[in-house]
Formats: sequence, C-alpha cells, structure tokens
Amino acid sequence: SLTKREVQIFKRVIRGDSNLEISNELFISESTVKTHVYNIYKKINVTNRKEAIRKAYFINSLETIIQPDIKLKV
Repeated sequence: SLTKREVQIFKRVIRGDSNLEISNELFISESTVKTHVYNIYKKINVTNRKEAIRKAYFINSLETIIQPDIKLKV
C-alpha cells in the first residue's frame, strides 16, 4: 500500500500537477517527488503518469460500482 506521503503526491499527480508544482506545495525537493512517484509507479505496476492516472480512475470506478459510498482511496 502507499505511504501517507505517496498518497499526498499521487493525488496531486492525478489532478495534473507537475513534479515541480508538487515539490513547491509540499515543501520538498523535486528529486524527492520524483523518488516518490517512481515508488508509486512500482507499487501500482505502471510505467508513466498517464497509466497511473488511468489506473486510479479505473479503481475509483470499480469502487463506485461495488460500494457507491466510497471515494478514491489511492
């Protein structure tokens, strides 16, 4: 599962923020963001942002079908 920090970063990736925007918002270096993004990709088995976002929306749609009261828990 994703760490709290990875969840913070992944939410921003999903909304379309760049690594630099994420680093400025979370007060961490861009290199640290890149490391977290890389770790997220490994954990969810994707290779790029587009795949990660697509997978997040897919998971969210499944959760909505299965349990309509639950929001995206990525």
